[in-house]
Amino acid sequence: MSNRFLFICLFLCFSTIVYSQNWQAVGSGFNYPVAKLSVEPSENNFYAFGDFTIAGGVPAHYAAYYNDNLQNWDSIPFLHQYYTGQRILKYGSKLIFGSGPLLSWDGNTVDTFARMNGSIIGLALYNGSLVTYGGFDTIEGVPAQWIAKWDGNNWSAFDTLQWTGVGMVDAIEYKGELYIAGGMFRTGIRKLAKWNGVEWSQVGNGIQGGFSSVGSFAIYDNDLYIGGAFKANQGNPGNAIARWDGTQWKNVGLGMTSLNATIDDLEVYNGCLYACGQFNTVGNLPIKGIAKWDGTEWCGLGQETSPSYVINCMAVYNNELYIGGVFQTIDGDTVNYVAKWTGGNFVDVCGAASGIEESGSRFAFTLSPNPTNDLLTIETGTSKDLSANIYSVDGRLLKSNIALPQKTQLDVSSLPPGVYFLVVTDNEQRSVKRFVKQ
Repeated sequence: MSNRFLFICLFLCFSTIVYSQNWQAVGSGFNYPVAKLSVEPSENNFYAFGDFTIAGGVPAHYAAYYNDNLQNWDSIPFLHQYYTGQRILKYGSKLIFGSGPLLSWDGNTVDTFARMNGSIIGLALYNGSLVTYGGFDTIEGVPAQWIAKWDGNNWSAFDTLQWTGVGMVDAIEYKGELYIAGGMFRTGIRKLAKWNGVEWSQVGNGIQGGFSSVGSFAIYDNDLYIGGAFKANQGNPGNAIARWDGTQWKNVGLGMTSLNATIDDLEVYNGCLYACGQFNTVGNLPIKGIAKWDGTEWCGLGQETSPSYVINCMAVYNNELYIGGVFQTIDGDTVNYVAKWTGGNFVDVCGAASGIEESGSRFAFTLSPNPTNDLLTIETGTSKDLSANIYSVDGRLLKSNIALPQKTQLDVSSLPPGVYFLVVTDNEQRSVKRFVKQ
């Protein structure tokens, strides 16, 4: 057996061992899928909602909670299907949640907090008030179409104008304004709006396209990120994800580029933004169900889930990342619809924010050594006139118009340590490879 073959075998075996340990089960999980995970920061619990009736081996009708002291799931005394709800929030001394009616829980008893003539999708806090939104027209008898606020004493509407469409699905406070998203319309507003304390206004050009939508918000690195089912080719600011700085849109790489890609949830964890949902391609990279954005590039986490790669929801609890969805196994291990990330800094594939992701060679060339300290040998194996550019991971052009004969040595000693992209072109097409400068 050659040394090279032995090395490959050892590498693959080691990779498999590490790969299988990136996720672990949370208790014994559930008997049916998890649709939403929610954490209340002032509580030492996190909550799961879904179409399940068993959690951690005990009866739990559609709602359950978990904490590290229990090391297992326990039920909430709640007998309503709640899997459409997005959040559980602490307001005063009680936890507020529900899908219609709105409920409160003091840790022992579930009580009715408010009744409405439709459904509740989620909750938010804005200027000290509890905001609830969904698909209702009145709450406690007060006219308030799809969104209302509780100031501690009374329910009220934001204004008296009517929305049309199919309701609201998320809300968040950002830079002193309340942002809402959903399938709602109003004159001059399409599916994405903000409240400045006096009136609603559209965010940018709104969200375009009949089936386009926004379903999740997160604040990361002082920008507001939106995730949903929108496409850039319909006039939207990105593919399933975009970021807003308060005045203008910015891209988030190439976004989720697979057909019918949808982002269902966004969470900030360990200095990065995580997106999960239904997608299997991010930019040109094969990333399934969950991806990590560090402000400059997307990375995959390498997991294989079954029976589906779709990941519905996330939560960060005790500085650990949890996911829920329709999967029963991850990397062959049984997790029963919920799992905890234990993979540290493991990543599968990554690609630059500028869209200069590594691509399959349309004409062959090799780079060696890679990583390198000073000289990078480039072999093209062709007599074509080729040239190359070097880009940083954030898309900055560092070296341009490098002539490439069949074999050349390029001095990269002046580059700071990091990851770079060599883009080789023949005036008609291009191929991209990454290299590491140590």
